[in-house]
Amino acid sequence: MRFTKLLATLLAATCAGLAHAATHNVTAVGNTYSPKNLQIVVGDTVNWSWGGFHNVTSGIGGAPDGIFTSGSPVFGGSLSITFDQAFIDANPVPGNIYNYFCDTHVSFGMEGLIRVNMPPQGPTPYGCGINPAGSLALGSGALKIGTTPVFQVTNPLGSMAPGSLCFLAISAGSAPGFPCGIPLPGFGMSAPGAAGELLLNISPGILLPTLGPVLWSGAPANINVVIPSSPPILGLQVFLQGAMYNVGTAHLGLTNALQGKIGNL
Repeated sequence: MRFTKLLATLLAATCAGLAHAATHNVTAVGNTYSPKNLQIVVGDTVNWSWGGFHNVTSGIGGAPDGIFTSGSPVFGGSLSITFDQAFIDANPVPGNIYNYFCDTHVSFGMEGLIRVNMPPQGPTPYGCGINPAGSLALGSGALKIGTTPVFQVTNPLGSMAPGSLCFLAISAGSAPGFPCGIPLPGFGMSAPGAAGELLLNISPGILLPTLGPVLWSGAPANINVVIPSSPPILGLQVFLQGAMYNVGTAHLGLTNALQGKIGNL
């Protein structure tokens, strides 16, 4: 019975995935792709076809970026690309926008783009067990553009006094050694002097301004993260880590970290 239920669950998940995947057709009309600009969902397939002397090459303005190509221009040809998560991860571009052109007719404006919409991914915790699990978590919302998810910083060990200050740092990169980080003596949450683990890349230009402080009363402290309605950040991978500062003892403790990707669905 358990095997039957498990099989049914797996089949339902597979069928749901297939039902949501769509196929989009782009044709060449004269020296123009039709449709020229196309929005799809991750997992969808785009089929290009043409009868004239054309091709499809990814890039902008005649400069290929090496992501995909149908080869040299030919009379009558086709190309099919499935924009699944594996393809996107292997070929990341800002905003999940894949530009393309025809080598022969790019000077006539024969260009197009594919925007791949995607749901948020994660956030999921990471670290190597030095910082306490559950000290940073997503309280509500999602990593979705145009929304404000709430992240919660807390001390599950009870080693920080109420009235401590909570902070949240966000970075576009992880510390070296991911999923582990950099051990830092004295930055553990368990007690003053205990080791902590820095799990973010804090290089200039990678680390965003720190959010907080928010007072910790003994219950998880809520920190709002405003994600702008900016298409270029679609698909951006982000890394988050919190910290608590005990004002009375000048003790700073680091939380576990979270990672995820910003979506728009």
